[in-house]
Amino acid sequence: GDNRGVKQSNRLAILNTARRPAMLVELGYSTNPQDARLLVNRNSQKAIAAAIAEAVVAYLLEYERRLGHPASKATR
Repeated sequence: GDNRGVKQSNRLAILNTARRPAMLVELGYSTNPQDARLLVNRNSQKAIAAAIAEAVVAYLLEYERRLGHPASKATR
């Protein structure tokens, strides 16, 4: 489906109770035929996983930059 962008909220109980930084990733609607096809397709799954991993690394690099720490080897 369409990319609905980043939404931020402090009203999500599942994230409010996390003791560490957390994010909720929604990948589509299983009731939407187009989304459902993507979610069961192996190539789509790999692309989605790669995009999530890339976003997490980008977040960690920015987080470290804001703290003034050099990026670790694991996040480069």
